[in-house]
Amino acid sequence: MIIGNRAMKILVDKREDQSKGWAEKMRQMGVEVEISWLEAGDFLVKGGEHILLIERKSVSDLVNSVISKRLFDQLDALAHQEVPFSLMITGDPKDAWRKFRSMGRDPSLVWNVFLGIQNELALSGVPTIVVPDEDLVPKTLYLLAKKMETGVRPSLRVVKRSRTLADEQVEVLGTIRGLGIVKAKAIIERFKTLKRVANANLAELAEVRGIGKKIAKHIVEVFTTPYDEAKEIKVGRKKSLLYWEQ
Repeated sequence: MIIGNRAMKILVDKREDQSKGWAEKMRQMGVEVEISWLEAGDFLVKGGEHILLIERKSVSDLVNSVISKRLFDQLDALAHQEVPFSLMITGDPKDAWRKFRSMGRDPSLVWNVFLGIQNELALSGVPTIVVPDEDLVPKTLYLLAKKMETGVRPSLRVVKRSRTLADEQVEVLGTIRGLGIVKAKAIIERFKTLKRVANANLAELAEVRGIGKKIAKHIVEVFTTPYDEAKEIKVGRKKSLLYWEQ
């Protein structure tokens, strides 16, 4: 995916635009917009020298993806890209509450999951943008691009810092199939050291949000299977989902 040298440009995933028509609204604001197939995220925003990848979720989608555990896989896909990323949450939790109730589902899930996931995202260091009305999405993206272009983006500024030992610990654990950066960070924050992770049992690992028994079992296998036996066990390989260059 190539982003040109224009000061402001927004790439919109084709599937996202088909149902919303947001691209045309942003063009009317004077933004260069390209509709494309994004394999990770829904929007790729360029402002000046800065680029931001955004995954959008309505409150209802957010709750459902947390329950199905898809959200953590999607955030992991974003975390593996070579650009900063953010999660955009759109809509009013009250609307999601009514929707769940009309479907015969427990509406209290909306509040519990919505508050819980915001706490998890904050602890995991995932930037979150909350847009109360979907009609405000085009304007929000425009303002983000504008602030990025002028360098005025205090809430989203990416501060360049030295790589720490903690970063390396997360990366080491994150290479295990099924984990990635977001889940690995959650595990290390729970167990504090890689040694404790290696000594944890299946039940303890499965208690970490987003892990579950299947991934927990694989983590245990990685740390306990003798090397000679492990050489005979085939595992999948994860590929980067987004390729881009300036």
